[in-house]
Amino acid sequence: SVTTVAVYRTTPVADVELLAALDRADLVLVASPALVAALAAQGDEALRPGYVAIGATTAAALRAARLPPVAVADHPVTDAVADAVRRAANTLALGS
Repeated sequence: SVTTVAVYRTTPVADVELLAALDRADLVLVASPALVAALAAQGDEALRPGYVAIGATTAAALRAARLPPVAVADHPVTDAVADAVRRAANTLALGS
């Protein structure tokens, strides 16, 4: 017998909501290429915050969309993601 469990689901968000969130954000943790596509669809409006990629696949998608990540987690696990967020925050703080 096979039990199907949904552990991940992409839910669309309205462009206006995404733009409002981007406008308030200093950093955005990007955990999937699907979010990269939504960000890229926003054009220049998506250039404002710094992006942190959860891993190499998402980082590659960000670069391909010309939204380079400020930091990339070494592994998609809590400690590595937290470290990437800290590195990104430090990088942005030093740049201002």
